[in-house]
Amino acid sequence: MLNGNLDPNLKELVERVDAQLADAVPIGNSSPERRCFRLLFEDGRVLKGRVLESSADALRVDELLSYLTDARFPSIIGRSGRALLLEWIDGRIIAPGDLSPEFMATCGELLASVHGVSIPADLRWTHPTARPYSMKRLEQDLEGVAALGGLTREETSRLVDIAQSQVPSTVELGLVHWDFCPDNLVIGAKGAPTSIDNATLYVGPLHADLARSWYRWPLHRPQMQAFLTGYRLRGGTDGLAAHFGYWAIRAVLDSALWRLKTGTRELPEPIAAFRRLLSPDVLPFGPGR
Repeated sequence: MLNGNLDPNLKELVERVDAQLADAVPIGNSSPERRCFRLLFEDGRVLKGRVLESSADALRVDELLSYLTDARFPSIIGRSGRALLLEWIDGRIIAPGDLSPEFMATCGELLASVHGVSIPADLRWTHPTARPYSMKRLEQDLEGVAALGGLTREETSRLVDIAQSQVPSTVELGLVHWDFCPDNLVIGAKGAPTSIDNATLYVGPLHADLARSWYRWPLHRPQMQAFLTGYRLRGGTDGLAAHFGYWAIRAVLDSALWRLKTGTRELPEPIAAFRRLLSPDVLPFGPGR
């Protein structure tokens, strides 16, 4: 697929490059509305082309990614409409054998580096988890999951009790990744994790982002403990254990409802996460520092 078949916005960005496009290789199984390409140019350069659902999404990612100057995040070269042209980062996918305590600690530190970025207090692009959300609505959404056959009424009632007992009185907002998991990471040349897909950057609750990673990246307890040890090198977890259940339910709810309504093959993932919350001693979180 060459530039004549690309999305018009991405084609415009490709034509700004001072080299001819040699090939455009689709990456992953993204939908037509959200596509990603490995772009090879005749002068040997390799770039990444990303088409998002809307120009607002592209603007959000462009603006928020500019705050992440760490080399473990790709820089944006250009934006046009709903398309982005980004630096290409070489790496390999994360395998189960890579999940040593040292590697997981580095992953935790990487997420903390996102949360620790200083951003303006009035920065837009707020994630829905940062907006007002009543317990009544949370209960209704959980009942919706039960009505669609995802949970039993008893499980729903127990999850409501967890959420009610763990609602935070204050919420710390910052830059959040919102999909920090192996699908969006690779292992770079030096063996360190690199975040290659940052399309879900928002401003949101930091503890909700940690809960979202717990959902998207199921880990054994020692691996999660190592992750949090690395996270605490640059970020705080005070209050996380006390409120984790609430944030975990919030992080899983939308995914569960959407997958139940559409019948996707990934449906077991959010339901399994809900049931992990109902297991004894599910939380690997200490009191923090």
